[in-house]
Amino acid sequence: TGRMRYAVYAIAVAHFGLLAFNAVAFFAIFLCAPWYVWPLNIYIFRLAIDPEPVDRHGRRVMCPITRWENALRRRAGMPEISGFIKHYVVKPWRKWRRKWRKS
Repeated sequence: TGRMRYAVYAIAVAHFGLLAFNAVAFFAIFLCAPWYVWPLNIYIFRLAIDPEPVDRHGRRVMCPITRWENALRRRAGMPEISGFIKHYVVKPWRKWRRKWRKS
């Protein structure tokens, strides 16, 4: 299970890198792409930052990389996550903010 944990951490780091690239591309595309690409770009960005995205039929949508990470987490005996940004960004931010407000 030790190697599986390292695989989970490696996927998380790669996922952060992909999200950083997408965030930069989101803002760069407005300068470089024609106007008709913007709505698709905005929709994809909304899916990326939404902690519980759903499609137009109300079904929950999960990033394939998050599904892959959850499969490795199960094999490593770690708890699954519901969403990448929610787990690695939103929850730590809230925890830090509560701790900061108390001090």
